[in-house]
This record gives sequence, structure tokens and C-alpha cells, in this order.
Amino acid sequence: MGIEDPRDLGPVYPIGYVARVTGLSLRQVRYYEKKGPVVPRRTQGNRRQYSRGDIERLLSIRRLLAEGLSLGSRRT
Repeated sequence: MGIEDPRDLGPVYPIGYVARVTGLSLRQVRYYEKKGPVVPRRTQGNRRQYSRGDIERLLSIRRLLAEGLSLGSRRT
């Protein structure tokens, strides 16, 4: 018996639903996937399936951006 991936537990949602509930555009959701904060699983047909954890992460990102933080800036 292997280790379960926590993303395999619970319901999954398509990108359109995720964009609606987070208030992000489809482009923004895809951008955050590309940058790595969220990694939705894919169906055999290559459709994204977001978990509740992915949605919570996107909501956190949205909240941080609203507070003025930038994902791209690094201080050295």
C-alpha cells in the first residue's frame, strides 16, 4: 500500500468554477499554476482538477495581493 496523495481526497473542481469562487480570472489561475503555488491534478484528457486545498491557496494569494504583497518581488 503506497502513500496517498492528499490531493486525491475529496471533491475536485474545474478551472471555471475555481475562477468564479476565487474571483480570479482564468488567466490568473493558470499563471499561479505555472508559477507553482497550485498544482492541480489532471484527467487523462488533460483537464485541470482543483482540490479544496488548491482553492484555499488561491484565496490566500488573492488576499495577500489585496494587502499589497507581490509574488514576484524578492528582497536581498
